Amino acid sequence: MEVYQPVKRDRHSTVQVGDYLYMWGGRQPDLPLVHDNEKKKSMCSVVEVCHVPTGEWVQKPTIADPPLGVHNYAAAVIRNEIFFFGGDCGHGDCFHNSLYSFNVDTFNWKELWPTTSHHGPMMKSGSSMIAIKVKDEDYLAVIGGFGSSSNNTPPQPGAQYSESYGYQRCNEVHMYRLKTGEWTSPTVTGDRPPPINGLTLTSITNTTAILFGGYDGERWSNDVYVFEFTDTSVKCTKFSNPGESVQWPKERSIHSSVLINCSSGPHILVVGGFGTSDCWLLNINKMEWKELTNIPHSVTDREYHSLSVWSETQTTHWIIEFGGETSISDTRFIEIISSTGDLVVQSVLDINKYQKRRIQDAVGKWMEEGSVDLTVTRVNMLGAPGAGKTCTQLLLLNEDPPIHDTSTPIACPAVRATRVAVCDKTIWNRVTRDKLLDQLETNAKPLLIVWREEESEEILPVPTGLFPLTIVHLLNQKECVTKISPSTPEYYKFRDAMSLKITFEGKEDSLHLINRYTHIEVYFTGPTQHCPLVRKLLTTAIDNSSDAMHLKHNYVNAFACLSKRNRCYCIVRPREGGHIVNCTVCSVSAAISSDHWYWFESGPVENDNKTQIKQVNDQSSDENLQLDEKPQKSDLHRLFTSSAAHYSTIGTALDVDVTDLLHSPMAASDKLILVFQRWIDSNKGVTWRKVLQVCDDYPDQLGRVKADVEGFLSSDSARGGSRRGGPGSARPTQKRWIKSNKGVTWRKVLQVCEDYPEEFGEAKAEVKGFLT
Repeated sequence: MEVYQPVKRDRHSTVQVGDYLYMWGGRQPDLPLVHDNEKKKSMCSVVEVCHVPTGEWVQKPTIADPPLGVHNYAAAVIRNEIFFFGGDCGHGDCFHNSLYSFNVDTFNWKELWPTTSHHGPMMKSGSSMIAIKVKDEDYLAVIGGFGSSSNNTPPQPGAQYSESYGYQRCNEVHMYRLKTGEWTSPTVTGDRPPPINGLTLTSITNTTAILFGGYDGERWSNDVYVFEFTDTSVKCTKFSNPGESVQWPKERSIHSSVLINCSSGPHILVVGGFGTSDCWLLNINKMEWKELTNIPHSVTDREYHSLSVWSETQTTHWIIEFGGETSISDTRFIEIISSTGDLVVQSVLDINKYQKRRIQDAVGKWMEEGSVDLTVTRVNMLGAPGAGKTCTQLLLLNEDPPIHDTSTPIACPAVRATRVAVCDKTIWNRVTRDKLLDQLETNAKPLLIVWREEESEEILPVPTGLFPLTIVHLLNQKECVTKISPSTPEYYKFRDAMSLKITFEGKEDSLHLINRYTHIEVYFTGPTQHCPLVRKLLTTAIDNSSDAMHLKHNYVNAFACLSKRNRCYCIVRPREGGHIVNCTVCSVSAAISSDHWYWFESGPVENDNKTQIKQVNDQSSDENLQLDEKPQKSDLHRLFTSSAAHYSTIGTALDVDVTDLLHSPMAASDKLILVFQRWIDSNKGVTWRKVLQVCDDYPDQLGRVKADVEGFLSSDSARGGSRRGGPGSARPTQKRWIKSNKGVTWRKVLQVCEDYPEEFGEAKAEVKGFLT
């Protein structure tokens, strides 16, 4: 089977967090060279993730809009967040100085600083960025870069700029303080580098870094600069090639470098670059270079590529290389061993050989140690008699070995485990399947979410990657969904199962989700009257996940068919006035008991064909269901008009781009209308629940609006409905409105009268009189 690797790319970065590498963007085949469109957004809304201990790459979808500067950006990491600065779109003079963060736990993008020509660092690509920590505060430092010489930010005091053919390079040094979200200009002393791009800036300690190489518009560089940061200043010290017989790498740019920490001190590894095909190590303590020879061209003959380092032990370091503007751009793993104070290249492997090597190393370690520590999440045991199924089961349960009259004899002696740890628990308890399901179920039978082809109605597997992303979207509903502590007895957390804590009316209950691959199984331990709300929360999370992955919403609600003859589903179909149940296989659907119907608003009845129908209660007073309805722009504008001055805050909270509105001469009310229109057009989480969440997040600015929104949602205007007659029967004169066929109801007429009492107070009385 062919091993998955990301598509070929260059001008990207790969960032290491723990045992994982995260790679985003870069120049790729078929990526449009435009500022923004749907295809570009779709291609850039994924991140490639490599699990280094196994060498496996997977592609995962992201949440919210990614940066537009997809080429030649700068990247750095602080704990579980990766930061992306600047970059270009690959067309014309489209450079950026935006700053985004990407959370590796939630896969969520967040814009920290929008692209603007009014202030901040120069809009540029080809710069370099590191994370520093001064006085227990986190900063990002950005140095150098290349951009347009027109329509750019004001020059930084003390910085230099070199212009050439309408473009310019800079030696700006900016620091971004995460605590305040502001860019600052530190005082630069010592040997400041010239205006330069295509350099590498490698972090050495919390406050020091080394700059190497780059291009200043006239020559390529092989100078080394040491940067020492404080919260208000940076000192630069230059080290040049002394010549004579001293080993020193040749000039280069668009190369890559990483830091290797070993017992003999920190070293910087430099690979490739423009005009070169070599590999060098810099001993930082001695400021001495050493060329690593006998490295294959598949590693060294690269430019615009990425390097990452994973230290498996204090003496074994793996360098992971990917991409580049060369014929060979796939993954390479370079093993470097620190022995007797020196660093030696032990092996260079492609991804197939690396994965095979990892398996061999693991097996060899087990054989040498004579015992194995296993952390088990799930066990499926199949095999012929005598294969050892019973013995393995008892071993995991830390029970006595089987005896001959209870189990088939096996070829090797049975043993007993000395210690068993399962998901941080000290023991794994024996439980039957029926008992487990009894523990999960309350009065409500499990709800199934089933995917099927719309035309053929063929049952489909759960889309790959959708289950974990749905969990992420559920956890984003922080007002009522949180994680369960792993120490609690009802906790389940596997690759295909998750337990969540869900809160309604101040009471916490458990929600258990199990990915059965042909469907998602849902158990709720709380009061049955909350089952419809749980179903609504879950389907909203599935919808958001499907949108993020560009999938159809081709799933249905179902129950397990009570007929034991077939493995089939009782599909719940919506129908005017209720829901109807049909089995996917059985000619006559089995009767569904009432404890299935708690997931909906009322119990079932039967139609003339004895097929069960679940009636919908149109008079339901549960306002929580109204929260997940899509608001109308006119309602939003009317409710938020008094807070139009806060359009920027509202837009940011709704993940709407308001950059072009900040300096627009339009009135604030007009800007607010545009904000709501863009949010509705995005079709991302457009619900009244989101509106109230924004009000809760900004109580000082939107506290009064929240009260208005809650009052509206509890009114008849929000619930909708109908009365006898219609606008046509009253012969209104507004023919354009009638032709538009948009919400043409008497309810809308009365709502307009109520919204403008001074103008239409008398008309309201006449309309009410007519309707009665």
